Amino acid sequence: MRTPLLQLCLWFVSCLVGVLPAVSVVAQVKNDLASTRASSSPSETALVATVEWILIPGGTFKMGSRDKDSLVREKPVHSVKVPTFEIAKTQVTVAQYKVCVDAGACSAPDTGDTCNWGNPERGNHPINCVDWHQAQAYARWAGARLPTEAEWEYAARSGGRDWQYPWGNEEATCDRAVMSDGGWGCGRKTTWPVCSKPKGNTAHGVCDMAGNVWEWVQDWYHKNYRGAPKNGSAWESPPSTDRVYRGGSLTYLASGMRPSHRNAGTPDTRDSSIGFRLARSVPADESKAGPSGPSSPLAHTASAFTGNWILISGGTFQMGSNEGSLDEEPVHSVTVPTFEISKTQVTVEQYKKCVKAGACTAPDTGGKCNWGKSGRKKHPVNCVDWHQAQAFAKWAGARLPTEAEWEYAARNGGRDWEYPWGNEEADCVRAVMVEGEPTCGCQEDGDGEDGGGKEHSEGNEGCGREMTWPVCSKPKGNTAQGLCDMAGNVWEWVQDWYHSNYEGAPADGSAWESPPASTRVNRGGSWNNYTWNVRSTVRNELSPDVRYNVVGFRLARSVP
Repeated sequence: MRTPLLQLCLWFVSCLVGVLPAVSVVAQVKNDLASTRASSSPSETALVATVEWILIPGGTFKMGSRDKDSLVREKPVHSVKVPTFEIAKTQVTVAQYKVCVDAGACSAPDTGDTCNWGNPERGNHPINCVDWHQAQAYARWAGARLPTEAEWEYAARSGGRDWQYPWGNEEATCDRAVMSDGGWGCGRKTTWPVCSKPKGNTAHGVCDMAGNVWEWVQDWYHKNYRGAPKNGSAWESPPSTDRVYRGGSLTYLASGMRPSHRNAGTPDTRDSSIGFRLARSVPADESKAGPSGPSSPLAHTASAFTGNWILISGGTFQMGSNEGSLDEEPVHSVTVPTFEISKTQVTVEQYKKCVKAGACTAPDTGGKCNWGKSGRKKHPVNCVDWHQAQAFAKWAGARLPTEAEWEYAARNGGRDWEYPWGNEEADCVRAVMVEGEPTCGCQEDGDGEDGGGKEHSEGNEGCGREMTWPVCSKPKGNTAQGLCDMAGNVWEWVQDWYHSNYEGAPADGSAWESPPASTRVNRGGSWNNYTWNVRSTVRNELSPDVRYNVVGFRLARSVP
């Protein structure tokens, strides 16, 4: 067996070695943690669950290479049809892997020399010195899997593009990859934190697909592609002695950064230049949300929501509040399944893609509506009604969150906190809101043309800007999982009909759709609201066809 370091030496002799882009991960506890969840609080599980998944729309591409640097193992070039799937934005980090070790589900990596395990300053570096079996154990624990070799190359080539590198055809240098350019690891002789080279990201936003560490994939290694699967699945039969790893590492030069380059080692190989990332399949109803391919709505969605999905581990929590308004009562137990929610409110820029595709109608304009105004593309889209939010969600292959999901996520997996960040008073350090107290000495009612709370001191709305801010402008107000603006900026439409209290509400996390009502729920408060209305339990109601400058939305989707 040849280790990657020995292969590097052989490269200097033969000048033939190349490398493929590397991918990164943030994993979550899912199916294999059912027993762990039973003894853990929702908040403990939720902290493990943060993940950024990138949706890769399916398509057909030419796998392999005929270029001058290609090796026999990269041939013959052959057509492969890859279904829509998700891949983690980053390689699995030391910090993420440690959670699995601490849970007793993973064994510790090797230590010493250039291994990252045990180095307190390397928590955000990719885990290395792990073998294929350890990567598999982590993937099972995280409710995911390793990517197939075909999926990996398709993602590294930005959806099968005929590019020399993940970013295009510009030469590979340390501007774009952690590689051997001025010394190993761009002179540091070590890995770098994941996503340190954003200029090297794929078109979908996947980090480190060239360099940093090689990545184990699912497939057995075969010396060429004769007889390889054509449906994007892993090559598992006949078995072989080695497993494939992809993407190159900190020890390789530019010719090794090509997405078609392949490498392999025995499944028990542990080397400081090898790590891994995760993938997972997409349910049929989501993968068929639009035609696959680079020009499809689904492809637009992947670009619009790059790095935007946060995985929320399911759990049971006490929904509502006995210290709020009557419609927040009674406090009741709800079990929420694992789901994903978008990190940000849908932006003007993202919504515009749906309008251009003919799948969405334009929001209202004028006044404090963001549509049609220069400099607002990163602001949340507002002045949209519930039906428009539904249309965008359908186009994006997603849905609106249920009210229970929304509150569970806003409360960091069901914590008994008043706000998404904890119990510290809401202010403009943490939320886009109205700072201070209403001049009328009253509580806001949350409705009205501008969303309620109109008795403010002049000019205090939106922390003094009198409008929305770009999404994620207040990171100190994020949830523990990294969700932005769950308090303030714009109210968010959810799926449910509004009912005046929680008597008879679903206990399984689903939307309250029966009996129907006349208004739909929106959550989270806005730039036009005080402290009272940015609490995580506050509810608001509006007719589904109203369009206000304080109302927008974000997306959610189910996890198989």
